[in-house]
Amino acid sequence: MTDIEDREQPGAWTFAQFGAQFDSHVIAHLPVYEDVQAIVAGVSSYTLPDRGVIADLGASTGRTIAQLAEQHPERRLVAHLYDADPSMLQEAERRLVDHGNVTGYLHAGDLTEGDTWSHQRADLTLALWLLQFIHPRHRVEVLKRARDRAADNGVILLGAKARHLDSRWQEIADGALADYKAAAGVTPQEIVAKARSLRGVLIPDTGESLAGHLVTAGWHAPTVIHRWHVWTLIGAWASPR
Repeated sequence: MTDIEDREQPGAWTFAQFGAQFDSHVIAHLPVYEDVQAIVAGVSSYTLPDRGVIADLGASTGRTIAQLAEQHPERRLVAHLYDADPSMLQEAERRLVDHGNVTGYLHAGDLTEGDTWSHQRADLTLALWLLQFIHPRHRVEVLKRARDRAADNGVILLGAKARHLDSRWQEIADGALADYKAAAGVTPQEIVAKARSLRGVLIPDTGESLAGHLVTAGWHAPTVIHRWHVWTLIGAWASPR
């Protein structure tokens, strides 16, 4: 399936063969995408040394890694980019050609399967907008694998859609998202169709649950760094201090 229309049946959403369309689509549908990119770049100044290792779980088209390379032109970086869809990694490979300070390794596969993982001792682990697309029964397992492959002083940045506990705030958040998409040029029909296609595919946790998952997986001091309604960025450390 390569057209948006193919993804608009109930529960039919997929990122398969979506690499060429992903960047423009995500900016129109995810209000905090560019803000979070900037925050990640800022955090990396403190947590990503020269010869540092980045693990980008759900790397999509490699935009985040390219931005980190631009943020730190003086640092030599090693980046492991994971994505289930090869078309995303093809876009990432083309993007990283222009960044000579990054040695990139591309890994296509399902992160719920252990043999997909290849990196060790990551200084910076990124899981941006990934976890809500992984079935809840696998989430702690994925976060634990990430912790097991983190450096002793490593950090994880987890971006996820997180449900509100109070239905009144959830109603406001849903309206804000619809308004954002409309302002970005997404039609009402497309908004409804996208929501229908995500049924049973995107399964959000609460922010409190996400923080609990990180602790259960062995991460420490989970802290909300940024939140826009339901869109949340949480940072946590591999060591307690």
